[in-house]
Amino acid sequence: MVVFHHALEASRQAPLVPKSPDWLTTFGASGVDIFFVISGFIMFHVSFPAGGAPVSPLSFLARRAARIYPFYWLCLMLAILFCVTGLQWTPPPTAATTLQSALLLPGDNFIIGHRGACAWA
Repeated sequence: MVVFHHALEASRQAPLVPKSPDWLTTFGASGVDIFFVISGFIMFHVSFPAGGAPVSPLSFLARRAARIYPFYWLCLMLAILFCVTGLQWTPPPTAATTLQSALLLPGDNFIIGHRGACAWA
């Protein structure tokens, strides 16, 4: 639903006629709400297994990091490689931006961000 929403939103910028109706474009955004409900249910189910002891916060965070970081770091390395080799038009990131991106620290400059790879430029 979210992909559908973004596709319709992007298509509204194209010089095509007719445009998708607002209600249809907005409907796809409800996929985010559905995602958070399902995600919350799964996190609760994993943290408090039936008939077992609750998972400790440290164990939960360690398992979550083990699921998220390896794939993210692979994508990050590919994005940096694209920039360094010239496949992206922006210059290579600074060491500070690379560290911030690798550790997912809050800030405005990320290598992988809402504007795509090499978003710090």
